[in-house]
Amino acid sequence: IAFGEFALTVRSPLGLEREEVVLRAFEQLCAVAGADPRVGIVLRDIARQYDAAFHPQVQEGRATSGQVLAAYLRGFDKDESEVVSVDEFVDYYAWLSW
Repeated sequence: IAFGEFALTVRSPLGLEREEVVLRAFEQLCAVAGADPRVGIVLRDIARQYDAAFHPQVQEGRATSGQVLAAYLRGFDKDESEVVSVDEFVDYYAWLSW
């Protein structure tokens, strides 16, 4: 069994309060980028808002800002469309919940 399938089965759903925070963050990202939240936000617009220089791996010299940013963005865009839907955004943060 693949880890991803296993994790999807056993993880708890995103709590309502946390989901509301994630949805507000998505809406704010869309507003800053001038994107329609019903359509999604382009990855490059998320990248503009994320400063990887403060990530622990960058601070410790184990990764570059570019490497951390690329890994961060890959976590969102599961269908590789370059546009992150609200469902993809919520799903990313749901993975961090368990």
